[in-house]
Amino acid sequence: MSVCLQLSVCGSFAANPKVIFERCLNQLAGVQPTIANNYETYRRCSTLAEFVRHLRDLVKADRQRPRYIVIDQCERMRELGSTVLATFLRLGELVSCRAPSCILFL
Repeated sequence: MSVCLQLSVCGSFAANPKVIFERCLNQLAGVQPTIANNYETYRRCSTLAEFVRHLRDLVKADRQRPRYIVIDQCERMRELGSTVLATFLRLGELVSCRAPSCILFL
């Protein structure tokens, strides 16, 4: 079974890269922060390096499952700085686990 998640980069969402990183990891891991689990996330991360490391760990756990990340309104990611967009563009290389995955920018 494949996992497809869609991130909408707009408003306050684009103002804070931590929100993007944690939301991406939560959705790929199947974690839903709710009041029942005290709004726990899959992993806390506030830097690009942490995001890539946690994503690598997540993908290594199940290399056979394809993952798709769809980033809507990706032009808003430029507001986060050049490194965030550049990292997402090279995410496959940075994770380097040879698991089937795709990132779509809309």
